[in-house]
Amino acid sequence: MKKYLLLGVLVLLLTLPVMADENGFKLGLMGGQPTGVTAGYRFSDLMELNGIVGFGFGWYGSSAITVGANLLFTVYTFDFGGHKFPLSIGPQATVSFGLNNYYDIFGFDTVADIRLEHTFEDFPLNLFTEIGFGIEYYSYKWDVLGTNYKDDYMGFQITGAVGARYVF
Repeated sequence: MKKYLLLGVLVLLLTLPVMADENGFKLGLMGGQPTGVTAGYRFSDLMELNGIVGFGFGWYGSSAITVGANLLFTVYTFDFGGHKFPLSIGPQATVSFGLNNYYDIFGFDTVADIRLEHTFEDFPLNLFTEIGFGIEYYSYKWDVLGTNYKDDYMGFQITGAVGARYVF
């Protein structure tokens, strides 16, 4: 599983020279649901595409690798003493897969993401916090004490994270 995470990070790093321009490519870390490496590209003042490669936490454990993306649209920009804080909303989709000592899992979720962020003008740092509400689906099977069990789960999903990214 670590090979897939390393491959995802390598792909993100190799695309830096292609994507970096005046609009701003961002790369950093986020913690929450999910936790991992995040990258974003702002196409304009109104639209941004973000990706995540990391680990999902929840009932399925931290061994599930999560890969996802969101497309955010800025709906309002708060201005506090000249400091701009864009508020963005948009769809997010993630896929999780993993294997540990007891079970293996495959799942996906789709949420409506809400993000508030700030990019410093005098230093290339972007800070953000986000929360999302939506639906998740997971299929898992496990073998405990020789008992094979398979189940599917579908339900309400809440995601949330904070992060920091360097702006190129």
